[in-house]
Amino acid sequence: MLRSMMEKFERDIKESKFAELMNKHSAASAIPKVAVNSVVQSSLQPEKIVFHVITDKKTYAGMHS
Repeated sequence: MLRSMMEKFERDIKESKFAELMNKHSAASAIPKVAVNSVVQSSLQPEKIVFHVITDKKTYAGMHS
């Protein structure tokens, strides 16, 4: 029983790390609208996705196009 709990814990950690990497990738390398559409469409649970949008003077106008 302890072994199965530890294996599940390790799987959860790996999945969490993978999700974190994917989130960073989506935020860093894609146009915001494309990233949002892609992530939501390919997600198994799109209702649980949260996006944090960070912008500056250079990218602010492009985010409203």
